[in-house]
Amino acid sequence: MVSHHGRKGQFRSSAAEAAQAALAAIAGGRRPPAPEDLTETEAVQWGRYVDAMSSGYFTPETQPILAELCKAVVSAARVHEAVKQVRDREAVELDDLAKVLKLAAGATKLVVALSARLRLDKKSRFTEPQAAAEQARANFARPWEQGETPS
Repeated sequence: MVSHHGRKGQFRSSAAEAAQAALAAIAGGRRPPAPEDLTETEAVQWGRYVDAMSSGYFTPETQPILAELCKAVVSAARVHEAVKQVRDREAVELDDLAKVLKLAAGATKLVVALSARLRLDKKSRFTEPQAAAEQARANFARPWEQGETPS
């Protein structure tokens, strides 16, 4: 696959490659099944990600990264549960709390990094002009645009 440099070092497919990928997605039309080595909870997480994106979004070369993300999300949930248990103790040892908080920070950092690598977060899917247009279309009252606030 030949890629061409886009703005800010991003890669962009040629029109022919994009058309070929679109045809492949339409022809297959199926979402990739969870790998067999995932646990049941990780497979549920896989399904959530795969169902949230278009059918051709997760290509064979991105599926191992998605599998790692699913494992990381489940592990992060366990770590955050441990943080809660330590925090809820009557007598919290600061060393214990510091250890689990460090683990939680690492788990969160891994989930964020893998999500960004797969371009799952909004920041990696939008350019600045797209984000500005999306924000302009947002139908909500901004605090500075509201009149007097009732007290």
